[in-house]
Amino acid sequence: MRIPTTKELKSARDLPWQMVIAISVQVGREGTKRWSRLSEGERQEVVAILKNSKARWSNLSDSERRTLRAIVVKALGPNRR
Repeated sequence: MRIPTTKELKSARDLPWQMVIAISVQVGREGTKRWSRLSEGERQEVVAILKNSKARWSNLSDSERRTLRAIVVKALGPNRR
C-alpha cells in the first residue's frame, strides 16, 4: 500500500486506518530504538526542554536548541536512518 502525499490528502481523516496503524507501529519501533541510544540524563534533559518550551521550537533559547539538536543527532546514530 502506497502512502499518499499530503497534497493528495484533504485531511488526516482521509488516511486509511490500516495505514495509520502500520505507520504507528513503525514509529513506535524506531522511537524505542532511537530513545534507547540516549543516557538517562539525556532523556531527562529532552523531556525537561520539551516540557518547559511546551514543545514549541519558538519557545526554546539558543542554548536549548543547540542541546536538543545535539541529543537528537546522537539518537539518530551514525547511519541517520
